[in-house]
Amino acid sequence: MRNKFLRHSPAAGVALLFILISFFLAGLPTIGTEERASLASRFAFRRVQIPENTTQLPRYVRTVHPSLKRISAWISTLGASAALADLDGDGLPNDLCHVDPRFDRVTIMPVPGTGQRYEPFALDPAPLPYDLTTMAPMGCLFGDFNEDGLMDVLVYYWGRTPVLFLRKQDTHPPETQIISAADYLPVELASPVQCWYTNAVTSADFDGDGHVDLLIANYFPDGAHVLDAHASGTEDMD
Repeated sequence: MRNKFLRHSPAAGVALLFILISFFLAGLPTIGTEERASLASRFAFRRVQIPENTTQLPRYVRTVHPSLKRISAWISTLGASAALADLDGDGLPNDLCHVDPRFDRVTIMPVPGTGQRYEPFALDPAPLPYDLTTMAPMGCLFGDFNEDGLMDVLVYYWGRTPVLFLRKQDTHPPETQIISAADYLPVELASPVQCWYTNAVTSADFDGDGHVDLLIANYFPDGAHVLDAHASGTEDMD
């Protein structure tokens, strides 16, 4: 029956042949075991130590609200983060924003092994309101948040709303690629300042207007006193 159909319908036979050829051409390429092993051998991981802060002693357990003392060790681990971007304009994402909960410090530095292009420096929110005893940085997000063509840094915290460190207009000679804390201006993201406990931030154009928007994910309830060792009452997570 099929042969009779093909004999009387040559166009159908051509179409069937075309479909079969297209099926094989559209198949995903496959590689053999040896080729796969050869490709994988080009990639490897190497552990590199990030330079540590030597200006203050590390603190391994944070002071917390009295009702949270039993989980103070867990609370003390939150805030360890790292983010990569091109801050010095060399065309490579080889600049690191590192947050270490042992020091509650936000440090910008060259990625180890990429050259000592500038000295590591801290992003300090001063003169904006900041209490070292009840606030702590949690992470960084890079982006051109004021749309001036320069890469900025958003730092989010426990105990306050995030801070935008806006890159000032570059006054360095192009060949130096040196950056420092003086190149960034701390600006409030939200006004008035509120007590947030942010653990994640991402950016995208959510409403399709061509401008960057922020999605901010908070952990503990707004207005909590997680890091206040002198607060009363009890604290819990929503």
